[in-house]
Amino acid sequence: MFILQAFLTARLCYKEVSCRFFFNVVKPFILLKRILPKAFQPTLHSNTAILFFSRTARNEADAKQFSLHKRGRNDIAIASTLIRGTRQLIKGCQLPVYHIDEHQQQGENFGERLANAIEFVFDNGFLNVLVVGNDCPSLNRSILHAAVNALETRNLVLGPDKRGGVYLIGINKSAFEKKSFIQNPWQTDELYTSLKLSFVQEDIFLLPVLSDANNAHDLVGIYRKLGANNLVKQIIASFIASFDYVFNLFTAACYCYSMCTRALRGPPIATI
Repeated sequence: MFILQAFLTARLCYKEVSCRFFFNVVKPFILLKRILPKAFQPTLHSNTAILFFSRTARNEADAKQFSLHKRGRNDIAIASTLIRGTRQLIKGCQLPVYHIDEHQQQGENFGERLANAIEFVFDNGFLNVLVVGNDCPSLNRSILHAAVNALETRNLVLGPDKRGGVYLIGINKSAFEKKSFIQNPWQTDELYTSLKLSFVQEDIFLLPVLSDANNAHDLVGIYRKLGANNLVKQIIASFIASFDYVFNLFTAACYCYSMCTRALRGPPIATI
């Protein structure tokens, strides 16, 4: 009898978990797959290429601390997620993509490595290059689409971050001067101002200011600022909620099983 009760309890929990998992995890992913292609369908710009300029996940984790506690596997996992998310984002832009990490980068400093990478893309026959990194989770396809279109009429496109740097650089081949480009104060809070002053203002297109992610505090702040209607945030929240629910059901099932299989006995005999 006890075994039958445990079996029925486990079966009920299984049905509940399967139902919750489908509606909270699988169904949102199906909706995301249907919605994204309609949300962004840019015109193919054959003269523009995207340069994904980043470090590998391990080197990114060594340079930044994303976890709240000590450095380790969590940092590498988060860095890998940011890189994978950026790659999926730019993949949907229907443009040629060059992903150049430290294994392909050449130069003595950041400015030289970035300038050489941009020059490499230009040498492959493109007239415009859109440079993005992996540290801006708030970047979306609408902003990328606006940047690509702006490069058709402007020489420079800048996406400023809240620290004074930039999360995106778009530049035309005719306006690219390698030596002066290298001399900008890279990886400082003066970069945005320096890049902006190096071009005629009428030739610059400015994108919305976004937050970049260099530590755990930045990631938490960016996640909280995502709107409630943001589909990705809803999926993440549902995924977390589903696993919390599964854990609670599993705990309840274990408790019911232990109660059903526990040997019955009376209270201890009082001794005089």
